[in-house]
Amino acid sequence: MKYAALIVASLTLSACQSMQSDDPSLLSFRVPGGSTLSLNRTVEISSGKTHVFIQSGQLTNVSERNQYHLGCRLDFREFGPRTIEPEVFTIRRDEHSEGWESRPNFYFYRSEIFLDSEKGTDVIKLVCDRWAVPPSSNFSFADMQQTLGNYMTFNFKFPEQIETK
Repeated sequence: MKYAALIVASLTLSACQSMQSDDPSLLSFRVPGGSTLSLNRTVEISSGKTHVFIQSGQLTNVSERNQYHLGCRLDFREFGPRTIEPEVFTIRRDEHSEGWESRPNFYFYRSEIFLDSEKGTDVIKLVCDRWAVPPSSNFSFADMQQTLGNYMTFNFKFPEQIETK
């Protein structure tokens, strides 16, 4: 009887675990090692700023964004004014969070994609987020790609694409 209960408990707990997916349109997708994010166009960082903001495939000011629509901010260490040339950044890790904003009734979803540059560009991360009124759902990497438009492109390196030495 103890063994039967143990088996039932094990099966129940394993059913609760989310399976990692290789489909960027699913919330269970996790970035494979060796993946990159390409900045496809030159962007200008304004004076006194350390970032550019993209929403609906267009550069915009953070102050003009619609916080209920997905938007992404590309962060750098040094202040502008300056120009950032197209480059391919390595994705170091990704983190995803959600929770209540400081005001009541505003729930946020956020993904942070930490980046490295082989050229020495002082990039930090790409932060994509939006507010929602629960019940709502999070956003996927496919949603982020749509928001970035042709400014940036995710290039996911799946295990079958990784070369062995």
